[in-house]
Amino acid sequence: MSLFKKSRTPEEVGRILYESIRHGMESTSPLSVVGFLESLDADPDLLDEQYLGEIAIGLMFGGALAAERSAPPRVAAQIVAGMKAEFLQHLAEQGASTVQRAEWESVAAVRFLTYRQELEGYSGFEPPWRVGRRFYWSILGREDNTAMCVKIATLYLLEGREVCQRILNEEGPAILLNRGARRA
Repeated sequence: MSLFKKSRTPEEVGRILYESIRHGMESTSPLSVVGFLESLDADPDLLDEQYLGEIAIGLMFGGALAAERSAPPRVAAQIVAGMKAEFLQHLAEQGASTVQRAEWESVAAVRFLTYRQELEGYSGFEPPWRVGRRFYWSILGREDNTAMCVKIATLYLLEGREVCQRILNEEGPAILLNRGARRA
């Protein structure tokens, strides 16, 4: 019996999720930052100075939601740890200092906690608008309750979750049983 379909550790799967998010942000896929900002009708010069990092953290939160619905809590936490480690490694490759990486690690922890708190008491089939609103505010660097923008931000986060879910469906986690084994 193995936990991951392709013999990967949970941390490796988390790294794959982050790389998929990062590549999606730079592409013309549904995770494209350019497409997202165009749909918000947002001028990058008027956004938070670190909006790209905020977007990556929001999409990683979507990845965390996918991991949590696909794996036991301990394994999901390892997947998320792998995602965050790859995020920090990417920052190091971009020239971020140890202090800057620590600051981003702190920002990610605060955002994950804030988004998690917005999900408290959430139930039903409606998208989690409150999470999308907080995500939108983190990108703007200020509060703005423009309903259409909150909706777009929420759906973008959910797209990040679905992209990660597709990867998790391919990579694991899953329990694969040896079909040739005898049953007791």
